[in-house]
Amino acid sequence: MKTCDLKRVYLLIRSKMNCSPVERLSDITNDSIFDSVRRVNPSFANNITAIEGDVCELNLGISDANWHRLAEEVDILFHIAANVRFDTSLKDVALSNVRGTREALTLGKACRNLKSFVFLSTAFSQATCDVIGKTVSEEFGSCPITPDAFIHIAETYNTEQLNNIAPTLVKGWPNTYTFSKAISEELVRTMGADLPACVVRPAIVTPTYTEPVPGWLDKSTIYGSNGVALGILMGVLQVIQCDIKCRIELVPADMTTNATIVAASTTAAKRTTGYLQTDIYTVTSTRNPIKWRQAISIFAEQRFKFASPKTTWFINPIPIKNSVMFTLLFWLFHYIPGYIFDGLNIITDSLNCTLKRINFCLCCNIFVSTNGI
Repeated sequence: MKTCDLKRVYLLIRSKMNCSPVERLSDITNDSIFDSVRRVNPSFANNITAIEGDVCELNLGISDANWHRLAEEVDILFHIAANVRFDTSLKDVALSNVRGTREALTLGKACRNLKSFVFLSTAFSQATCDVIGKTVSEEFGSCPITPDAFIHIAETYNTEQLNNIAPTLVKGWPNTYTFSKAISEELVRTMGADLPACVVRPAIVTPTYTEPVPGWLDKSTIYGSNGVALGILMGVLQVIQCDIKCRIELVPADMTTNATIVAASTTAAKRTTGYLQTDIYTVTSTRNPIKWRQAISIFAEQRFKFASPKTTWFINPIPIKNSVMFTLLFWLFHYIPGYIFDGLNIITDSLNCTLKRINFCLCCNIFVSTNGI
């Protein structure tokens, strides 16, 4: 809307907490984060339409009328929605991430004038134990289970039954999220073979570099690396378990967004020349790598510059690789101070309650004495 000439953008949104998709879209577009867009295009929100749906549902939860509308009008489809929690159950990631991708591909096939289908995956979709220390190429890797079989299992068995087989099924992958992305990529490779499709694999997405403002971060993503950074800057996180020799693959959100848009444009341009391959674009910090040692040093050197007025403790993160030593220091710097502060809060609350009772009793006595005169 700011730099691209778009006729209309359709955004799939589900109802949440008694808010309709239209209300949620209004909350999003009215956010101050879009002020820079408003200055260029004050009426940009008029070109964005909310489509009620849910990636966890069949047909993405889209009504027949809206499905037909999208099939007629959409020519570029970005499938970005996913459950990104690392501890999500197998059933949830199967229905939202894998089956959701299948339904998005079905919609892509229904689009009459589709120029590009972009699937947002992760740079860690093939980060299994057997590739530690090796290079992961921009190509489709092994799939632990066929997508159809995985979806069938999720639709047939309950959460508890799936959780029982999770350790065996997810073995080798760090979590269910990356596991589900590996299967979803296989869907794009096979089911999307006849589509102008591509896969974008961003690394760990961090706050923005420049656009719309430096350091912007959606409050719903304060976990993972973003949570670690926030914890350090707030003085809450004093001990970090990491190997200071290892690289951290971090990519700002605005650079990831730009790369995703460029991937869509490139895919569309290639298809006009008869190019039929499904390309993979990995968005990482390869050109400007950073290791944990450097990251810790930056926090230490810039501690006073970036400290918040709400910082609770001195900013001095200690990197620890050994698990036993990490546990000991974690107790020393986190649990024990936490218990002490909780205890002080309980004592303070108790004293406040006692003082309130005393004041109440004194007021009652004065009232009774006054009435008695």
